[in-house]
Amino acid sequence: MSLDYTEISSIKDLESKLEQIENHKFTCSADNSKENNCNIKFNKKKVIVIGIGGITRAGKSTLRKFLVERINPIGMFHVDDFLINPIKKWDEKIQEYIEDWEDPVGHDLERMHQEMKALKELAINSLDTESQDVKFVIAEGFLLYNRKEIADLIDVKISFVIDKELCRERRKNTKFYGSDYYFDEYIWRFYHLNK
Repeated sequence: MSLDYTEISSIKDLESKLEQIENHKFTCSADNSKENNCNIKFNKKKVIVIGIGGITRAGKSTLRKFLVERINPIGMFHVDDFLINPIKKWDEKIQEYIEDWEDPVGHDLERMHQEMKALKELAINSLDTESQDVKFVIAEGFLLYNRKEIADLIDVKISFVIDKELCRERRKNTKFYGSDYYFDEYIWRFYHLNK
């Protein structure tokens, strides 16, 4: 049985998910079967990893900051913190080299997996089995569900869905917007290939 996977595409979706997190009520499903609402006894140790995924500028960091204030997580992981270097690639269409920041190869996702696993195990082993406390860990990033090993550590999976043109406009308002070409061919396309 796996815990909840939710795509967030509206404020109503987000409000519903936040209420579930605060009340420790989630949707459970077994192998893509029909979902049923249920209260889940996570495990006797009660450590819950919340994943927040989605494309750039979709609202991941905003939700993370909001959750930090409400649930006081014992740890946080952000895919961007595991960036090694952008991958320099020859782009046939424009006949020049381009620095690809979206490629999973440019991120040390194995180290992220090992650090998340270690924290979760440490937290589980340090909790008093009689305690009713629930400990939270937050993981966030655009490549969050790219590797099965990382996705399997996440108990509650949230993925923001955003319209392409809204995403483009939000990205243009940052210092990280290179060009419409880079957005279309690398940010948008590679996110959908690697999510």
